[in-house]
Amino acid sequence: MYFFGRIVAMKHRSSRIFACQFLAFLCLAGCQGSNALNDSEIVIVHTNDVHCSVDNTIDAKGTSIGYESVAGVRNQMAKRYKNVALADAGDHIQGGSVGAFSRGEDIISIMNEMDFTVSTIGNHEFDYGVSRLDELTKMAEYPYVSCNYVDAKKLQPIYAPYHIEEYETSSGKVKVSFVGITTPETIIKSNPKNFQDQSGEFLYSFCQDETGELLYQTVQASIDQSRQDGADYVILLGHVGQKGIIERYRSDVITSHIHSADAFIDGHSHEEYVQQVEDARGKKIVVGQVGSYNKAVGVMKINVKTHTVSDEIVHAADEVDDVTRAKVSEVDAALQKNLGTKVGHSNYRLRAKDNDGKWMVRTSETNLADLASDAFTSYFQSDISLISGGSIRNDIPAGDITYGHVLSVFPFDNDTVVIEATGQQIKDCLEMGAKNYPAYSGAFMHGSNLTYTLDSSIPSNVTTDVNGNFIKVDGEYRVKDIKINGSDIDLAKTYTVGGNEYSLCDGGDGLSMFEGCAKIEIGMKDMQLLLTYIQETLGGEIPSRYQNETGEGRLTIL
Repeated sequence: MYFFGRIVAMKHRSSRIFACQFLAFLCLAGCQGSNALNDSEIVIVHTNDVHCSVDNTIDAKGTSIGYESVAGVRNQMAKRYKNVALADAGDHIQGGSVGAFSRGEDIISIMNEMDFTVSTIGNHEFDYGVSRLDELTKMAEYPYVSCNYVDAKKLQPIYAPYHIEEYETSSGKVKVSFVGITTPETIIKSNPKNFQDQSGEFLYSFCQDETGELLYQTVQASIDQSRQDGADYVILLGHVGQKGIIERYRSDVITSHIHSADAFIDGHSHEEYVQQVEDARGKKIVVGQVGSYNKAVGVMKINVKTHTVSDEIVHAADEVDDVTRAKVSEVDAALQKNLGTKVGHSNYRLRAKDNDGKWMVRTSETNLADLASDAFTSYFQSDISLISGGSIRNDIPAGDITYGHVLSVFPFDNDTVVIEATGQQIKDCLEMGAKNYPAYSGAFMHGSNLTYTLDSSIPSNVTTDVNGNFIKVDGEYRVKDIKINGSDIDLAKTYTVGGNEYSLCDGGDGLSMFEGCAKIEIGMKDMQLLLTYIQETLGGEIPSRYQNETGEGRLTIL
C-alpha cells in the first residue's frame, strides 16, 4: 500500500562538533579512568515549535534561549558523548519576520549551519505553500521525514517516511530510525487551499479519518519497515501534540495504538512534558515535548547497554555556540536592511492614528482597519472577519509600502484562525468592543462583510467578571442594525469568522463569548496574511475603495 525507501545516512557532523569532542578528549586524556567519550549512550538534542525564535531574547512570549543555546547544549553533549544527534519536531520556518521575509529560507540556512540531523514537517511548514516547502527541503542539508503526508490518490508518502542514522557504540554498530509524523489536523490548521487543485479536489492527505486507524496503520507500517531495514531503535518524531488536539490524533493516543517504537519526540501543542505512555503491547515508552519559541530544549538519551530511553527538558545552557550566534546575527542584520524593501504602493495614508497620534482604530472605523479585516476574509473565505483595534499598531503612510510598514501594523506575530460562531456571539463581541465608547478600547471591533450601528446615547449594559471577561448584556444593546453581506444577522445561525487567535480563541480583551467555539482552520501569522493580501490579492497597489481615511461606512456611530 505504501512505498518505503531505505534511508541510511552517512555521518555529516560539523567540524565544530568534532572540535568539541577532540577538546574533551584532550581534557580527559590525563585523567585516570576517564580518557574517552561515553559511547554507551546515544544523545538526541531536540526542539519543536521554534516559530522563528532564533535569537536569545526576552519578550511577550517568554525567554527564548535561541538557537545559539540549542547548539550550545548540543556542544556540551558532544564533549561527553561520542554520538549526538539534533532533531526538530516541526514548525520552525514560520512565526516571525525572519521567516516571513525569506519565506523560510533564512531558518533553513541557520539549521544547516547548526548541522541538524533530521526534522519532521509541522502544519506551519505549509504556510508558504506546498511548492515552497519542496524548495526549502531541497535547500536543507538534513532530511525531512513524514510517513503520513501522502498523495491523496495513491497514498504514497511525499517525503521519506523515516530516516536511519548509524552509530558506533560500546555495543557495536547501532541504527536509530526517526519516523516522521505530521498532524492530520494540518488539513485544517494550514490553509486547505494549499492541498487542493483549482477545482477544489484534494491532492494531498495526512491519513485523516474518523477513527484514526489509517494514521495508526501508517505509523506502524513505518516502524515495521524501519525494523526490517535494521533499526535497533525507533524514535517517533511527531508534530502532533496533546492539549487541545483532536483526541484520536494525540501523541499519547497514537502511542497506545502502535508498538515496537522506543520513544516519541513530540510537538505542535506548545506544551512541556516528559511522560511514560503504554503502547499497544503494554510497553511504556517516553513521550517528550519542550514547549515552543525555543524556551527549552530536550535531551533524550538511548542507553544501548540497558536498552532504556530517558528524556530531560533543559531551560538554560551553560554555553552558547559562537558559530550559530554569528549566523543568527548575520541573518538579523540582513533582515534589518530588508525592512525597507518595497512590497506595494498606496496613494492614500492608511490610518491607525490621527494627526495627534491618538488611536482612531480604538474608537472608529478607518481605511487601514477595513483593509486589514478584508485581508482575513480574502485569505480564509470566511463569512466575516473581526479584528480588534488594539491589534492594529501603526499607520501605513502614502507612497511606497515597505516590509517594515506592514510589520509595524501587526508586530505581535499573532496566529490567524477561523472559528464557527453564532450570530448572537458576534453581536455580543461587537457590544463588548463598544462598551467603553467614546473612550478608547483595544476590543473595539472592525469587520469585513459586516456593517453595524453604534448608538452612543445608550449606556453600556455589558456585565463582566472581576477579571473583565464578558458575562452578558443586562439591558439594551448599543450595537444595532448588524448586517452580514447585506442581510440582517441571524442570531441563531452559525457563521464562519476569521480573525486572530488572541481575540477569537484566547479570550483577549475579555472576549470570552467565543469560548468553546469550533476552530476550523488556522492560517499564517497576521503580518504575513496582510502582506500576502497587499502583494498577491491586490497586486501591490492599494485600490481607491480604501482612499477615505474614515473607511467605507461599515460602522455608523450615532
